[in-house]
Order: sequence, then structure tokens, then C-alpha cells
Amino acid sequence: MEPQAFHLVTLLRKQHDYLLTQLAAFAIGIPSREDIKEFWTLLLSHTALEERHFHPALAKVPEASRPAPKGFESTGKKLLLSVKAFAARWSDEAPQGDHAAFLSELQEVSSGLGLRILEEEKLFPLILNEAERAQYRFLEQEQQALRTFMSEFTEKLADSSPKSGKKIRLVVNGEGG
Repeated sequence: MEPQAFHLVTLLRKQHDYLLTQLAAFAIGIPSREDIKEFWTLLLSHTALEERHFHPALAKVPEASRPAPKGFESTGKKLLLSVKAFAARWSDEAPQGDHAAFLSELQEVSSGLGLRILEEEKLFPLILNEAERAQYRFLEQEQQALRTFMSEFTEKLADSSPKSGKKIRLVVNGEGG
């Protein structure tokens, strides 16, 4: 049974927010190896959900025949490989062992994932019917307010964190937070 488009989009957006929140938490503290493994597991299940339900739904919509952002599919695969390498390294090696390298790699992963999420979310309305689009626009406004708050909150925490020797910019709204 196919999930209703609105519920699918809502679930994917919640997962996007959770993934971004986890990356922000990694930036202001030192995650455990288990935290990084959990993040990778969620990202894999999220990707499987997109492949099983979102991409096929998108393929059925005439509007979706417009070209996706240049290199959308190949950049998604490259990003997944990059996150996989990040997760493999830091779930085996303690992040506090080389915190500067961890933060540098985290910045790269956060930026790539943040931009990918923005690209995907631009495509979500294409699989919704008109009533769902109106409801989606309302939720999108609420989510924008939450993301702005989270971005500002993360920046304040990163600035005040004694563990962080380097400030991390998290891409949340298409801009560095």
C-alpha cells in the first residue's frame, strides 16, 4: 500500500529536520560512536524510503519531467558515499581523538546534506494534490520559523561551547546558520 503523498512528505520533512538537528548536535558537542552509527542508520532508512516511495511518486507527475537540479542523482550518490565514509571513520575512531578533523569533515557533510535536503524539499509539492499543497504551505511556514530558531540557537551554542575550538556553520535554510 502506497503511503498518501502528504503523509510521505510530512515524514520525509520530519526526518530531514531530525538529521539536521543531529548534525547540529554533533557540531556543539562530541558525539559517541553509537550516535554516529544511529545517524547513519537513520540516513540509510530515509534514503530507502525516498527510493521506494518518493522517487516513484515523483516520476508519475508530469511536472516532475522538468529537469531536476543539474547532477541531482549523481550528487545524491556522491553525498551518500561521503556520509558513509564519515560515519565509518567516526564510528570506529573516537571523534575526540582528532576533534579538529572531525569538525572539518562534519562541516563538509553538514553543508552537502543541508543543500541536498533543500533541493529535495523543492520537489515535494510536485507529488501533492491541491488540497495537500495548501496544507503543505502552512506547515512549510511553521517549519521555516522552527529552522530559523534552530539555526540561531545552534550558532549561539557553538559560540559558547567550550568543547568546540572551531565554529561550525550549519546549512539549514539555504544559508549558513
